[in-house]
Amino acid sequence: MPEEKVKTTLEFGADITDFTKEMQDAKRSISLANSEFAAASAGMDDWSKSTDGLKAKIKQLTQTHEAEQKKLALLKAQYQAVVKEQGENSKAAEELKVKINNQTAAVKKTEKQIKNYEGQLDGAGKETDELSNATKEAEKGLGGLEKVAGGGGK
Repeated sequence: MPEEKVKTTLEFGADITDFTKEMQDAKRSISLANSEFAAASAGMDDWSKSTDGLKAKIKQLTQTHEAEQKKLALLKAQYQAVVKEQGENSKAAEELKVKINNQTAAVKKTEKQIKNYEGQLDGAGKETDELSNATKEAEKGLGGLEKVAGGGGK
């Protein structure tokens, strides 16, 4: 009998090794996204007021969101494996439930941030269009003044 328990534990340990590797991959993806954003926004005074800064932040958050979703899926798969092996009320299953809840909250928070920054980007785009239109109108006005003044400039 004791040999069967050891065998089950060893097989389960192999699953945890794959799980740990994939979790580390997801964490590295998040770190990479964060470092890319830091590099993209390094020269900006206030990235949140720049369309390029907002685009960089949205890209970073999207990459983070994908990695967080991967982590959540891994946690859920690991939870199912633990429940199968140890039961739903086991300590390991309960710990995984906590991690799943925390990861679900992280995914939702990132989704909210993406929507927030996309809204800011839309607003910045409208402001840019308005400024562009105002500049064109001012240029037209200056062209008319040049004709009235007789200079024409050309």
